[in-house]
Amino acid sequence: MISQSASLYVGDLNANVTEACLFNTFCVVGPVASIRVCRDHQNKRSLGYAYVNFKMSNDAERALDTLNYTEIKGRPCRIMWSQRDPDSKRLRKNGEGNVFVSNLDPQIDNRTLLDTFSMFGDILSCKVAQDYNGKSRGFGFVHFELASAAAKAIAKVNGVKVGDKKVYVAKFQTRSERLEALQAKGAFNSYTNLYIKNFPDDWTEDTMRQTFAEYGELRTVSIQHDDNGKSKGFAFVTYKKGEDAANAVEKLHGKEFGESKQALYVQRAQRKAERLRVLNDKWNNQEYNNRSLYIKNLDEDANDDTLREIFNSYGNITSCRVMRTPDGKSKCYGYVTFEHAAEAKNAVAKTNGFVQPSGKHLSTSFANKKDSKFWGQKRGSGQTQKKSPVSHNYNHSYNYNNRAQYYQTPQPMYNHVRFYPVNQNRGYYQNVPRQPRHNMNGRQTKAQEKQMLGEQLFPQVQLIDNVQAGKITGMLLEMQAHELHKILEDTSNDLLTAKVKEAQKVLKNSKKSVNDYNA
Repeated sequence: MISQSASLYVGDLNANVTEACLFNTFCVVGPVASIRVCRDHQNKRSLGYAYVNFKMSNDAERALDTLNYTEIKGRPCRIMWSQRDPDSKRLRKNGEGNVFVSNLDPQIDNRTLLDTFSMFGDILSCKVAQDYNGKSRGFGFVHFELASAAAKAIAKVNGVKVGDKKVYVAKFQTRSERLEALQAKGAFNSYTNLYIKNFPDDWTEDTMRQTFAEYGELRTVSIQHDDNGKSKGFAFVTYKKGEDAANAVEKLHGKEFGESKQALYVQRAQRKAERLRVLNDKWNNQEYNNRSLYIKNLDEDANDDTLREIFNSYGNITSCRVMRTPDGKSKCYGYVTFEHAAEAKNAVAKTNGFVQPSGKHLSTSFANKKDSKFWGQKRGSGQTQKKSPVSHNYNHSYNYNNRAQYYQTPQPMYNHVRFYPVNQNRGYYQNVPRQPRHNMNGRQTKAQEKQMLGEQLFPQVQLIDNVQAGKITGMLLEMQAHELHKILEDTSNDLLTAKVKEAQKVLKNSKKSVNDYNA
């Protein structure tokens, strides 16, 4: 058994989860010694995980049993023992007891997966992979403490129906191990997972299964849907044998289906890293750059078909895409790639300034690296960004008789900080430097709490008013703590926006009064 301390790792956290949120969740179990949300050293954004340290190990064990997968700000957290000793780290990294589970029913969540496999032995970690919208991706991982427990789980659960689907359970393999296994079989270039798009709108998973089952035995079929249950227009099909998958690509890619005679797209599914690597290689090819166009100022309702219709008459299009947000909303720009550079050149000359139904003029140009977020690169990544002229000085005071007083103070301390509970009943944490508890009094506690709140408020205020962010943050800190917590917990940011506008108005009137007095 792994030696259990009183420290827990809490992962899969929403980026907006703070130490105060975690304290409110974990303090109900027992006295909490400290909490630390791990953040990026440069922008101080949450990395999505934290450490919660209890005073007693039995309280930590009870929290692990009762609070695992509890929703915090809309996302279930994943709790496991903080494994910092060498033996525990070795066990976590070597993957001896790690099991891969696929073809999961969409209704299977983390808790159900844990309950299913817990009968075979102690589990270190259990997780169902999810997309950006929190929907199951159809596979997950279960890490047992003992390799023997993992082997028993594989033997007992593989091929068993869990929910409405028969699951596939096998020993987890790293990428290098999978490649070595393929190479040993003489099938290094073999693949079984296919990416499908351009299929008719009325196709269901059963329709797709019938279409692809003609070429071999299938393992999984999955059409991707949005939150409203509408198809996203692409799907994945996995065969048991690589030769069957290759045969399906050869026979079905480009085959027309449905009344509209859409040409089905069937190709090997690629991981995100592989797709980005291929796209980056294309960007380094000058000839390819001369064939790719960047189109902006699109109508909000424009889609891939709209873009293709505009540019189709100028040559053979190899790819065409309107970029969208994770929730499916158009970003009003896109990319079109032609087969030949001459076709792209002609399209730029003929379509730049094209008038769309809404009256907006299309902007067409050759695509550059700095224009492309689609290729996985930052816009303008080659340029040095200017630093904000506003210093991070949060401890300002404000008097609401239309006169503002601002005091420059040292920047907040991000390093060597621990979070201690102020009051078990009030549920917030104070951000204080490491120092003896007896040196703290009520006034220091209040000041430290305001500093913590200021550190959270400033980046959000800066997004609304970059020039006066420091002043406005200081003004907001004159509000009561419970009001500030309410503003920070408002995910819509409506409360913060209203308060910032109010502060801007006060600053404007204050400046006007000073000018009138000087005149």
